[in-house]
Amino acid sequence: MPALGRIIVQVGTAVLKPAPARADAEARMDSENGHSIALELNLVEAQALKGWLLRTGSDGSSALDDDQVKPTLMQLDTALNYVEGVTTVRRELQAAGFQTEGMGDEEVAELGRRIAEAPLRR
Repeated sequence: MPALGRIIVQVGTAVLKPAPARADAEARMDSENGHSIALELNLVEAQALKGWLLRTGSDGSSALDDDQVKPTLMQLDTALNYVEGVTTVRRELQAAGFQTEGMGDEEVAELGRRIAEAPLRR
């Protein structure tokens, strides 16, 4: 089964995408521009980061109030929704006896989309 649940958060350029599995979370510098930091997180770490960023401070503000952080947080949310959605579709297909081991995440997501959009037959 393809690795799922790893998310790369590109701070500075706000590029998020599902990432290949790694042994641990890591931060690395982008050698091309020298100022962009990428955080590689598993699903639980990404959910915890999102929760921490959304936590309201004593002044009533959160990361959503920061114009520099908000785009990255919004893309983190999009990436989490994608990974959680693919995980759910894969689990539901396997519970129905459909083998998904040979399918990539994009294929599982596309199949889930097609099933969701298919008209119901009675």
